[in-house]
Amino acid sequence: MSNSKELVKEIYSSPDVVDIDGLTEGGQDNVKVSTLDEATRYAYGLAETRKSIKEFQEVAEKEIDKWRSKIAEVEEWLEAVLTPLKAKEEHLATHLQLYHINQFNSAKTEKEQKKLTSIKLPYGVTLKSRAQADKFEVHDVPTYRAYAKENNLLKPVVEPDVNWGELKKNLVVSDDGRVLDKSTGEFLDFVKAVPQERKFEVK
Repeated sequence: MSNSKELVKEIYSSPDVVDIDGLTEGGQDNVKVSTLDEATRYAYGLAETRKSIKEFQEVAEKEIDKWRSKIAEVEEWLEAVLTPLKAKEEHLATHLQLYHINQFNSAKTEKEQKKLTSIKLPYGVTLKSRAQADKFEVHDVPTYRAYAKENNLLKPVVEPDVNWGELKKNLVVSDDGRVLDKSTGEFLDFVKAVPQERKFEVK
C-alpha cells in the first residue's frame, strides 16, 4: 500500500479528481466517484483539505489574537491620554458657555439678543444658542391612553401603547399655555407644555 505522501500526491494529481468549478457549472455530470474505493480516496482528500483549512484558520486566529492584544494596548493608552484632556475640554467649554449665557441674558433688546445667538471666537471656536421647542409631558396617563385609543393612536404592539410620536406631531401650545390637538381641535388637559430653556452649545 502507498504511503500517505504518495497517496496525497496521487489524489491531487489524478485526472479523476473532482473539478469543483466544472461541477458547480455543470451540475452532477462531472462527478467521477462511482465505487467505494473511489469514495474512500475522495474522503481522504476531503479530510486533508479540511485539515488544511483548519490549520490556516488556527494560524490566522493566533495572529488576530496578537493584534487584538496590540489594539487593546493602544486603546488603553489612548483612553489614559484623552481622559485628562477631555476633562480640560469640558472645563474650558463650560466657562465659554457661561460667558455666552451672560452675554445673551445681558442684552437689552431682542435685536441685540439676535446678534448674540452665535458668537465666533478665534481658533475655530463658535458659541451657538438656539431656542428649543416646548417639551410635552403627560400627567394623566389613563386619560392620555383613552384619548389615544379613541383617535387610533395606539401602537400596534402586543400590549397597546400610545403612538406618542404621531400624537406629538399634532400638538400645539395656545396663548394661554393649554395643549391643543390641531387634528381634532380638542384641548388636551392631560398634557401640559413645559417651556424649555434656550440651548447653548460650543462648536
